[in-house]
Amino acid sequence: MVSSALLLTAYAPPASYVAQCLRFPRVVIEQWENYQKGSFRNRCHIASSHGVLRLSIPLWQGKHQRMPIREVRIDHRERWAKNHLETLVTAYGSAPFFEEYYDLFEPVYLKRPAFLFDLNLELLQAIAKALRIPCAIELSREYERIPMAECADLRQAISPKERNMHPGLLGWNPIAYPQVFEEKHGFLPDLSIFDMLFCLGPESILNLNEGLTDIR
Repeated sequence: MVSSALLLTAYAPPASYVAQCLRFPRVVIEQWENYQKGSFRNRCHIASSHGVLRLSIPLWQGKHQRMPIREVRIDHRERWAKNHLETLVTAYGSAPFFEEYYDLFEPVYLKRPAFLFDLNLELLQAIAKALRIPCAIELSREYERIPMAECADLRQAISPKERNMHPGLLGWNPIAYPQVFEEKHGFLPDLSIFDMLFCLGPESILNLNEGLTDIR
């Protein structure tokens, strides 16, 4: 029986990623992989007045292609954290639950973690706390090309390159909810979980649960 999911590290991950923490009692974050560009490892998508906006974390000495993920450093010279926080204020300042949840995440940014993996993990833990998710979040003990049968390998299932999700694999479909720029752009599915939290607040977990099609 499949009882856990194996995921890559992700920056302020999309709702489909966080939904796996409700689908499975245990989620394992891969810490022995190598960094690859074009992923959610150092980027997230939020809503803006112009539509979907990508926020990217600059990395020290370029893209770190094929470097061990735990060794990838954040380049704080670009003041990216200040820019991302200001962008969140601009995009979601009018959202009904913005202030309540922004105060949970801002300290993580202000700590200026040196490593990308550490930042992502701290944000994920803060997100789980905000949603009151009982799922156990653990780190992989070693790299396994093919994980054990009881672990669902979702490392390549959630990617900005494939915005059309595969419900059969992820066991989740996005359920529409009121968004800040919905009148202008319509519903924008599977954005960073920040979007759902700022717009729905405590009801976010109900929305995520409603979208589940396969609970383990």
